[in-house]
Amino acid sequence: MVRVPTSKACNTCRERKKGCDRRTPACGQCILAGFECGGYSRDHLFVHAKVTNGRNKAIYTKKAPQGDITLHPSLESKARDEKYLGLYWSALLPGSRTLSPDALEFSTGGWTTVAGQLCGSENTLRQAILATSLSMLGDRDNNATLKLNGLQTYTRAVQSMVSAIQNPRQGNTDGLLAAVRFMIYFEIFFSSEGSKYHQMGSLGKIKGWVGHKNGEIALYTSRGADTFRTGFGHQLFVDGRLHTLYESITQRKTSPFSTFEWKTVPWEAEPKTVKDLMVDFMTGIPGLLEDLDNLRSNYSEALQQELLDKCATIEAEIAEWEDIIGSPLQMYDYDFADGLLLLPTDDKGFAILHLCQFYWSACLLLYSTIWFTQTIIPLSQSQRSEYDAQGHPATTSSCATGISLVGSQSLRNRHSRQTAPTAYAFKLAHSFYLGYLPGAGALGSHCSTFPLMLTLSYLTMAEGLGLHCAERQMIESIFDIPFLGSHVGQFSRKMWNAMPRDDGGLYDSHAYWWRHGFQATTE
Repeated sequence: MVRVPTSKACNTCRERKKGCDRRTPACGQCILAGFECGGYSRDHLFVHAKVTNGRNKAIYTKKAPQGDITLHPSLESKARDEKYLGLYWSALLPGSRTLSPDALEFSTGGWTTVAGQLCGSENTLRQAILATSLSMLGDRDNNATLKLNGLQTYTRAVQSMVSAIQNPRQGNTDGLLAAVRFMIYFEIFFSSEGSKYHQMGSLGKIKGWVGHKNGEIALYTSRGADTFRTGFGHQLFVDGRLHTLYESITQRKTSPFSTFEWKTVPWEAEPKTVKDLMVDFMTGIPGLLEDLDNLRSNYSEALQQELLDKCATIEAEIAEWEDIIGSPLQMYDYDFADGLLLLPTDDKGFAILHLCQFYWSACLLLYSTIWFTQTIIPLSQSQRSEYDAQGHPATTSSCATGISLVGSQSLRNRHSRQTAPTAYAFKLAHSFYLGYLPGAGALGSHCSTFPLMLTLSYLTMAEGLGLHCAERQMIESIFDIPFLGSHVGQFSRKMWNAMPRDDGGLYDSHAYWWRHGFQATTE
């Protein structure tokens, strides 16, 4: 009895002739592809031989010729899909591997592992992943056929989603929640291709992204907080909760997940990570924006103080979280860098980078809200009219001071903390290129998309108030990066072009959001 030499890959990856990360008890490639991992044990092979005159004699026979093997079309199609899915997972994840436990403490990408395990049993999810895979590979290789196949597969995925939601027997499954995440991803990076084909209808319009965002929130709320306590549903919710805030922030409306129930019940059986604690205070940010808009319309000192008190509460929560996370917050902060920024080298590094970008975005929104509340809103009606008219917006000293790096005093008297919103915008601007480094994966650019758009909007608005800096051009240079950078640029332009504006200029569309909020058009 002998052992036949083989590769060290698991049995499943060996049969599929795929690379294997050799993790136990199941390898990452099998998890992502939705296969049952066959493990690493090898069957023993018995070799029988007759002994003649005390010596072993080998007998050689000529192998009979075999005909060509032809796969059934359905098997051939399935094999082709598996190939594209495997290539996609490699391109999506940092280092082309599933996220490590160390990275999951900081990352919002744990849902990708869940999606890989669910795609074998959820057709809508599989179609959504395949659509993104085909489009990504088609764009990378400039293959028009793959691009069109990706768009067609995406259309089928959306139709499948609609049918599933309308079917009470199928229900609101974890697979559908994962599918929505890929549809949102598709809308950001690849939907612009749809405008080239008449049969794609409204694909490529900003309303597709808005619709999926609203749909994601509806899927969560319709199930209730208690359904996300354990299992795949828990992982999907804790990672998806942050992304739902993008729509609430954009619309400047209180998040449905800011209540005590939604911040506690899903963690009754699981401990909170550093990331979860950060998202807890971020859920309060959209409500501040809604209160700020209400203060603009119905100004009173009582409402002003009420809003400042809410800001102080969130500032205290942020300060407490800063003490918990500690030094990782400085890893990719250019204010602490001695020359060039530290470069992320593994999935944990990229996860911390994205966490810092979310945190800085929260601070940017918090301290800009405080600035508007303390400085702009209390202006006399005539001064506010001058400010809103944007004719000479920086003529008042309060406007010029507020948009500078000076900032205001911390509401909790933590004199050492940075309170100028522009300072956080600069931190963000200097960090974005790190998400496009080799090894970041497509997930890196996806995670930084909303913070990037928010920062670009703020700096564009600030330039209209007299701020002059190189950081806005620094962000826009990312749009020149082939593939992912250019797609983020296209989506950003679509987003701001969908905004209402007073005079029709680019600056005005950005400034309008900071003054009045966002209401997407149907274009």
